[in-house]
Amino acid sequence: MPFGVLSTIRFKSSTKQDEGWAWVILIAATLNSFVALGSALGCGVYVSEVIQRWNSSKATGAFVGSLLFGMFSSSGPLTTVLVTRTSHRTAIIMGGLLSALGLVASANVPNIVGFYFTFGIMSGIGCGMIFLQSVMLVNLYFKRYRGIASGITIAGGGGGVLAMPLLERMLIEHFSWQPSLYIVAGMCLNTCVLGALMRPIHVKNIESKSSSLEADRDRVKEADSLTESETDENCYAREDDSLLKNRTYICYAVNNTLYGFGCTIPIILGPDLYAETGFTGARIDILIACFGAGNILGRLVGGVLCNIPALDRLALYVVLNILLGMFIGLYTLSDDFVLYAFASAGYGLIFGAFIVTQAVVTMDIVGRRKMEQAFSFAYFTCSLGIIIGAPLSGSLFDLTKSYKGPYLVAAIVVISSSAILIPSLLSGNGCVGRLRRQRLLAVSQIIIDPPTCSNGDAVRDTATSVKGNIENVMDVSVKETA
Repeated sequence: MPFGVLSTIRFKSSTKQDEGWAWVILIAATLNSFVALGSALGCGVYVSEVIQRWNSSKATGAFVGSLLFGMFSSSGPLTTVLVTRTSHRTAIIMGGLLSALGLVASANVPNIVGFYFTFGIMSGIGCGMIFLQSVMLVNLYFKRYRGIASGITIAGGGGGVLAMPLLERMLIEHFSWQPSLYIVAGMCLNTCVLGALMRPIHVKNIESKSSSLEADRDRVKEADSLTESETDENCYAREDDSLLKNRTYICYAVNNTLYGFGCTIPIILGPDLYAETGFTGARIDILIACFGAGNILGRLVGGVLCNIPALDRLALYVVLNILLGMFIGLYTLSDDFVLYAFASAGYGLIFGAFIVTQAVVTMDIVGRRKMEQAFSFAYFTCSLGIIIGAPLSGSLFDLTKSYKGPYLVAAIVVISSSAILIPSLLSGNGCVGRLRRQRLLAVSQIIIDPPTCSNGDAVRDTATSVKGNIENVMDVSVKETA
């Protein structure tokens, strides 16, 4: 269907969060995430095939995977423009068509340069459009259960990370790599059908109908959403409208670039590392499955952790960042299969939780009204590191004939990237600091009315004291930053 026709269609919209059509959106987005993220993170399977097909160096072959993953991450700005002119639904449908077309064309290109364009650029951008807008729409359709819903959606991608590489390896063994691309292209076309279910939503209409909490149990569930709404209206109004003047966000963007440099090395070069180590096809499948299974669990755990009101999500992000680098470093200790399996499962677990945390931390830093722009730009900065990281790692392998050097460099860069955010984490001023204090204040409000018990007065007095101390700190911070 031509773009002009898609842009003129008037789709039915929704105005309800956390209920009704929101659950249809969640299911469709989860399936889209399965196909899009599974196709992108499964690119390492085709890296080995490209190296063999055109007798390429490791650096040249690695650029195929890094280009696809980089385009996947950098598709945010393009998708944002498309969504502004049309809708999330149109962007997802266009992404499905583009990725399918790119995969079909990849099966017929005569050289690796053409493969860069069709597989790396076209398919990468298409899968990125599908995934990013599916996640974005879920965040708009859910408020109370946003963390859990985002975790479920991205866990669908974890399922794709587990299943798609294994499926692609099986298809390659039975039909060779070119016919396998036709089958994967058909799966990408199915995202167009799922995208047709993505009704637009008017968030402003919903937020104007907010109601007060009636019970302690409801207060606990709403505390996180409450602090986010207060922060959007009060905290972020004090900040400059430009993202480039938000110091915490600039540090976050630089962190994304460095993190992107090393985080995808095990994904893009992992299958080739396993083959170079001498593992058989069955053992390679097990190692890929370990990463995929850990990835699914990590995304669910990350969603649950991000939904805990009292948890400092920026601190969680920094801790996960450090752990991710440590698990990448484990690959350099030995060529033992058990160690590789442990490192793959741990890396998948932390990587999955980290990806979920990214979206929520972005909203904490910039607020809801600038979320889409900030999230897209953060993914773009991450893509810069991804595009550079894998080819440099491949070049280092060509020089040393070992993957230990590339993995060690990747681990050091990822761990170092977390240091950039530590000043923002320790700072009590700015939006992130005020958001942290608002969460503590919300938790203290929850326990001011404790259930009937023998020492209820003592608990209430303690909670009131805690609340007063937090309010005093918040007042001082506001005066300092005004």
